[in-house]
Amino acid sequence: MDLPQPDDQASTAAGAAEPPAAAPAPAAPQEQPDGNMLAHISMRGNVMGRAGAWVGEPGSGLAIEALLLAPAAPGPPQLSPAPECQLIYQHGLKTPWMAGGAPAGSSGFALACRGIRFRLSPETAAFFDCRYDIAFTDGTRQDDVPGATVALSPSGAAVEAIRLHIIQRAPTPLVVLNDLSAEPAPGESDTLGPDPTVRLRLLSPAFATRKPDIRNAASIPAGSWESMAVSFNRRVFGGRNVTFRVIDDAIVAGEGIVFDHDLNLVSGTSRLMDDDAVQRFREMAQATPLRRIAGLSVLCKTANPNNYGHFLMEMFPKAWLTSQLLSDRPATYIVHQTNILKVTQDALTGIGINPFAISVTDHVPVRCAQLIVIDGLTSHGIYQSPICAQALTELAASVPPAPYPKVFVSRHSRDRPLLNQEAAETALRDRGFAIVDPAVMTLTEQISLFKGASTVVGPLGAALTNIAFCPRGSKIVALTSQSFPDTFFWFLSQHRDHDYSEVRCQNAAGNPDEVGSWHAGFTLADEDLAFLATL
Repeated sequence: MDLPQPDDQASTAAGAAEPPAAAPAPAAPQEQPDGNMLAHISMRGNVMGRAGAWVGEPGSGLAIEALLLAPAAPGPPQLSPAPECQLIYQHGLKTPWMAGGAPAGSSGFALACRGIRFRLSPETAAFFDCRYDIAFTDGTRQDDVPGATVALSPSGAAVEAIRLHIIQRAPTPLVVLNDLSAEPAPGESDTLGPDPTVRLRLLSPAFATRKPDIRNAASIPAGSWESMAVSFNRRVFGGRNVTFRVIDDAIVAGEGIVFDHDLNLVSGTSRLMDDDAVQRFREMAQATPLRRIAGLSVLCKTANPNNYGHFLMEMFPKAWLTSQLLSDRPATYIVHQTNILKVTQDALTGIGINPFAISVTDHVPVRCAQLIVIDGLTSHGIYQSPICAQALTELAASVPPAPYPKVFVSRHSRDRPLLNQEAAETALRDRGFAIVDPAVMTLTEQISLFKGASTVVGPLGAALTNIAFCPRGSKIVALTSQSFPDTFFWFLSQHRDHDYSEVRCQNAAGNPDEVGSWHAGFTLADEDLAFLATL
């Protein structure tokens, strides 16, 4: 494309003597006028715009829902700055950075963004500067915002218009953005990529970790250690995508298996299920008249739904995300019939979900008109998103802390029992610990108890998930068998910046090298009991 050429010839009056030539002034930064972009705006649809001009209309009250920057033309960085953008939602949730040609935002959810920012690559930032003006639906406006800075309205209003400025640092011919005409329009085809069911991508933030301090680490069998070291030895977990897929005419069966209209298994929904089990549920869906759930629904159940810890970290965050981002859209939250159903209902109503919007299902298949399936928050034993801990922080926000700074979590289970738990309780009771059994407490009571605790000791088990409610920097001492390969509670502590340590104890029976040997339980040695007496 052609850029306007500077007028170097100063006009002079006829016959006037031409003044002496002055040293040329440094070239002023030049804004490129031809950058293309496309916004999807509520009630209007797709609106084309260009760098240097408003995209969206200030004062319209119509929110931007998605943004697509055109891809840069081929060429060296001084010819093509290739800006990227990121949309911001409430609670600091955000999309991944999206390069030109890939839309940022939601599709089909009418989800207004609350902020936006732009960035250039390190290679092109030497040649260009990026800034923007932004207008919000509450009438406020901010101008000349540095590209990488997030500008938000104090009232939390949505973004209604942006004006992007890409400034040339030197007078070099350039193309800011390529032709947009061949690119997909956000909202037009209800797709955010090659998978047409994906309607929204969020960024799960990167986070740093610290290795746990492990007492008796030398007793851990090599196989168990190797499975945990993959996570323990990482210093940083990079950002990942969390995706919202919408499956039309979906069938939900069992503990969260999902089939599409043609009874094809939806990927990622059959964890811990073998092919025979999947086929049994497929046959049930074919043979059984199915209850129907109209409108939009959210899958909030997965494998092991009776486990309190799995519910809090793997199921509840999906309900929280949806209820916060799509608060204007009525939705049904699908949960499983379990022995912790009261906790499940209390957690969902605790974040403002109407109890009549909670649909309790069992293994019998149900048909959903539009089902939201959220992926990317957890991969058991391998990854846990900080968004999960954020959801629990929001759940606990209004609950006052209890006055018990030291807590021992007793556990009464035939699976992985602490065989001399009474001795541990005696040692810790003498140190001022409150001995508690969360299994007999309400959800609010558990939140309150752990929100006030700065030191928590207990065997690894579902109730210890409550450390998510402990203050930042709390001391956590987890007790478990020498061979139990678990990183779940370590991950959780990393998100809360806890001082996390483990006491590894001798297995009660079996060969520690054998998978499953930890089920028989473990015993604290005398020296480990003495260690607890110092806490």
